[in-house]
Amino acid sequence: MILIFHYMEQPKEILNSEVELLPQIPLTPMLAQYLEVKRQHPDAILFYRLGDFYEMFFEDAIKAAPILEVQLTARAKNAANPIPMCGIPYHAATGYLQKLLAKGLKVAICEQVEDPAYTKGIVKREVVRVVTPALVGDPALVSEDSYHYLLAISLTETQTLDVVLLDLLSGQLKQGTLSSGRELTDLLFKYAPKEILLSKKLLSEPLFKEAIKIFPLLTLTYRDDYFVNLVSKESSSISALKSYLKETQKLDSLNFLSRPTALFNNETMALDATTLRSLEVLRGLSDQE
Repeated sequence: MILIFHYMEQPKEILNSEVELLPQIPLTPMLAQYLEVKRQHPDAILFYRLGDFYEMFFEDAIKAAPILEVQLTARAKNAANPIPMCGIPYHAATGYLQKLLAKGLKVAICEQVEDPAYTKGIVKREVVRVVTPALVGDPALVSEDSYHYLLAISLTETQTLDVVLLDLLSGQLKQGTLSSGRELTDLLFKYAPKEILLSKKLLSEPLFKEAIKIFPLLTLTYRDDYFVNLVSKESSSISALKSYLKETQKLDSLNFLSRPTALFNNETMALDATTLRSLEVLRGLSDQE
């Protein structure tokens, strides 16, 4: 099995380049609605449902079109600032989603939640879920022999790393504590998480910096506010992971999650990254160079 790690910094911020264009663009009701939804999901490609298609606009269209191998066109072509756009048939979304996920991108799926036949004016739309490299949520997007792990990491008061692994399809949680960058490296090789959830301040911590240098293409998702755990009895990593699940999967209840089990079993032999590579159990990016 060859593991390809995609590093993509995914901050939660407004896309300023799109906002700056607004005074120069005729703001139709549909476009106003699109931008409002996009503001709520700035670090994801927005699949905006229009009839039988998912449309993408602005930077999303410019980024997605070559990956999806679809034509990049424009709305208001004769305007001073034409709006880049592209689209895909909604019934073929699965294949297109796989292409974006393979590049380490997220996709926010925005559906029509009213029947256009009985609606006056703009049809109400909302994001029903966000698909991420780790939080796929659809068996059709996952091969039978692979896991899509989300890894949440936080720094403890004792300067160790609290790590939690989630496999969304099974609801299985595993939790452990790491005390060195080498242990984190071994964990990344063994489980090959598709995405890491963390706070930006962790980037300056030696324990994390030492390991992440080996995986320059790994997808990182920053949610600083999710790691402020003042009242919960749960660890910061579990609390942040649950907040991220509610954000992306639009869930009211997380009862499907299992109780966290030990990430490390002292009764089994732990193989480090060097051993794993030499046995060709897993192969990291460095082996492909």
